[in-house]
Amino acid sequence: MTNQEEQQFLNDLEKKLWTSANKLLPSLDASQYKHVMLGLVFLKYVSDAFDIRRKELRAQFTASDQDYYIVVA
Repeated sequence: MTNQEEQQFLNDLEKKLWTSANKLLPSLDASQYKHVMLGLVFLKYVSDAFDIRRKELRAQFTASDQDYYIVVA
């Protein structure tokens, strides 16, 4: 899976999750709905943090002056 396909998949998943949460809104009490929303906010935070760290590592793996540099033959 290419990076572009992966990003599209994550965008589609995020859209589906928010749509599902919005469909649940009328049928749930606010105290129950907050658990759904907090879960989505946490998932978004973890996803963003993972993406940032992946970019940092990719930069370190490709820069020859870094300790984590990998030579690809």
